[in-house]
Amino acid sequence: MQKFYFRQLFVAVVMLLCSVAVSAHDFYVDGVYYNITSTTNLTVGVTYRGESPLSYEGYKGSVVIPDSVVYNGKTYSVQSINFHAFYLSKVTSVTIGNNVTTIEESAFESCTGLTNVKFGSRVCHIEDEAFSYCTSLKSVTFPKYLMSIGNEAFYNCSLKSVTIPKWVTSIGKDAFWGCGLTSIVVESGNSVYDSRDNCNAIIFTSTNGLLRGCINTIIPNSVKIIGENAFRGCGLTSVTIPNGVTSIGESAFYNCNFTSVTIPNSVKSIGDYAFYLCYELTSVTIPNSVKRIGENAFQYCDNLASVYLLNETPANITSTTFGSVCVFYVPIGAKEAYKAAKYWRNNYIREWDVTAIADLTDDVLTFEITADGIQFTCAEGKTIAVYTTSGALVEKIDAYNGEEITLDKGVYIVRVGGKAMKVKL
Repeated sequence: MQKFYFRQLFVAVVMLLCSVAVSAHDFYVDGVYYNITSTTNLTVGVTYRGESPLSYEGYKGSVVIPDSVVYNGKTYSVQSINFHAFYLSKVTSVTIGNNVTTIEESAFESCTGLTNVKFGSRVCHIEDEAFSYCTSLKSVTFPKYLMSIGNEAFYNCSLKSVTIPKWVTSIGKDAFWGCGLTSIVVESGNSVYDSRDNCNAIIFTSTNGLLRGCINTIIPNSVKIIGENAFRGCGLTSVTIPNGVTSIGESAFYNCNFTSVTIPNSVKSIGDYAFYLCYELTSVTIPNSVKRIGENAFQYCDNLASVYLLNETPANITSTTFGSVCVFYVPIGAKEAYKAAKYWRNNYIREWDVTAIADLTDDVLTFEITADGIQFTCAEGKTIAVYTTSGALVEKIDAYNGEEITLDKGVYIVRVGGKAMKVKL
């Protein structure tokens, strides 16, 4: 919201400072204002009336933008919707003509009553913030030959699903941030992006980098990079980061709602603000492959109580990487190294035998999560111990076939011999 008000103030100030009044529109036909963009090619763009979009009440209700318009005996092709053309207006529905190729920056920004947009068949470019803060816009069907979607183009709209056409080769930063998406599909045949394995995400095909996910995304095993803002603010309640991911980008999981996360032993870096404002997060396991954890990566994770660090050598962090008061569990023998390391030394560090989180199943033991806890099946007796994430023993049994440990909902560490595994009920 701060950004919204800042932009309003900025536009108002700029207009007040303008000493020369220049009318944005050249002529007006059937409720639509136009600016002549080429007298040679006879083209026009849709614009606002007067000196600025704030100088009159703006468009209202349903607006139809034609393919062409006649002015002074000449027929002009309507090829663009210009900067701020409908900014802050009360338009509720718009039908865009088939000669329009470009919807320029902020063309429909903050049209909070806009519920329906029918794109013309030739729209190729939707520029930065074109529909940002159109909070009543719940669905769009993109034109077949769309090629680019700009930065924050649909920022803070109410879209629930999007299908990216096959000709789109550029999707800007935060194009769908804050929309509350539940479904994302990239049409087959797209040369730049895909949504492989019905993953509900946009993935760069060449780099295997996840650009944007949603609350229903399942990250494919082939993904190598979780990009900047990939899941920011999407309401994600659980996540499995596959082994093979090498980096978690800036603000990748900003303000998500999961309670625990295990980072695989392939991740080398965790970006700035990666898990910022994850209020529900109670525990995190960081493998020995991680060399850097960025600024504010776990700031304002107010319920974060336990951080399991599997590397004997402290990763590079900053003074603001972790914000909450939590316990850092490090491998036995590594406490002094952490206490001597910059920015680690002021934290509460406890040694614990946190062996690599691994799968406990083998030829002898298997287990499954039940409605009441964990049920073990053993070909021979094994001692199984269950701990809380803070290291307190919950129960210890010698398990045989069908043995079950009843547990409350939560996150536990299950240990069998020299192996350990985190389990969420």
